[in-house]
Amino acid sequence: MSATAEDNKRKMTGQFSLFDEIEELNNDIDLVKMPELPRRQILENEYEVFSLYLSGHPLEDYKEAYKSISFTTAQTTEAEEAYRAAQENEESTEGVPSYDGDQVTMAGMLIDVTKKVGKTGNEMAVFKLQDLDGTIEAIAFGGTYTRYKDLLKSGNIVLLDGALKSKEGIYSLNVRGVREWKKPGGEEGAEGSAPERNVVFVVKFPHEYAALYPKVKEICSAYKGGVEVYLLIDGKYYRHETTVADSEALLAELYGVVGPENVVVKERKK
Repeated sequence: MSATAEDNKRKMTGQFSLFDEIEELNNDIDLVKMPELPRRQILENEYEVFSLYLSGHPLEDYKEAYKSISFTTAQTTEAEEAYRAAQENEESTEGVPSYDGDQVTMAGMLIDVTKKVGKTGNEMAVFKLQDLDGTIEAIAFGGTYTRYKDLLKSGNIVLLDGALKSKEGIYSLNVRGVREWKKPGGEEGAEGSAPERNVVFVVKFPHEYAALYPKVKEICSAYKGGVEVYLLIDGKYYRHETTVADSEALLAELYGVVGPENVVVKERKK
């Protein structure tokens, strides 16, 4: 039986479908094809609804750049799991790896940034840093928040310098410095090329020289270029034996060893 005959039969017997009116309405609607949302917006919508990314990750383009970041949430997650396992098994946590008090540089995207007012009336920001391995809670107090508040916004991809703090085996980051982490667009600081800026790097040693110098030397050796490095030790300047690349990744690693306040970029006198 044809669809038209079947329809006429239903009308004569008083039968109708709950969808009849909807179907008639649909015939009067012209469907408009909307342009697809930007990829970043799609990912943000996915995270807002499901608390995870389904079609990709905002940091996918930074996979290569992460190779120069020596500390990620993978390390804190491993330490937290080891601490939790020791407690569950009623074992000592003394053998669990600890990063409490370590100065590190971490990289990723800021999420859930919330501004708060402390007991002294100073503003601060509480948020999470998300990288390719997970998330870590972070906080930027008073002066740090005031200095970097333009960068401390949800969705921004940044480099954070700070000190790790462990409380009952759970880690957070006390932020001391914030820098924009620019999307990689090409090779930076190729070996043998001239530096982009006419600068020198000054590394101050705030602690015991013997403990920190090998780490600084190792970092400098990995970023060969044309920028001179001067070491400030006990009030005296010493020129480092090798020159380095004018690289944000290099500076990020030095920040993690001696702290951002002890690495200075100075314009060379012309």
